[in-house]
Amino acid sequence: AAVVLALAFGWVVTRPEAQQPTTRISVRVPDDQGPVATFDISADGSLMVYMMLREGENSRTLWARRWDGLDATRIPGSEGGTIPAISPDGEEVAFFAGGTIRVFPLRGGVSRSLAGESLPGSVLRWGPEGRWVYFQARSSNFFYRVPAEGGPVELIAPFEMSPNRSNQWFDILPNG
Repeated sequence: AAVVLALAFGWVVTRPEAQQPTTRISVRVPDDQGPVATFDISADGSLMVYMMLREGENSRTLWARRWDGLDATRIPGSEGGTIPAISPDGEEVAFFAGGTIRVFPLRGGVSRSLAGESLPGSVLRWGPEGRWVYFQARSSNFFYRVPAEGGPVELIAPFEMSPNRSNQWFDILPNG
């Protein structure tokens, strides 16, 4: 019995892990939409939010595409939106629109403004825990954060501007 138990234990410990299936997806962009300009993919890979400029329109809009669905859907209230950033739990998307940061619940609902000030930005990221939204102000090249539920904007990293220096495409490390 001990030998059989030892063999069974050895087989469980040394057996190769089951290979994960390969998933291939296609992003079919409707003919009346231009190329994808900015986008974000959810942490679990099940969703992509992207910015599009539709033919005949002068305004950017955001679209959400879940891989288990057939088509992308327009995100209501995202007119003029750019730089989408999906929350760590995949439930919300933050984006710049009209000089402010807006957040929209991806399962439906009403969007909210996180920063009521005129803050044109060039990069937007959620913190790993989803409590903060970090952004870079294009005009100053400084890095800021704002609570995900809204509140005062906090300067976290001022950088001196120079002709040969630029700070772009940052990301937030675990623990902020």
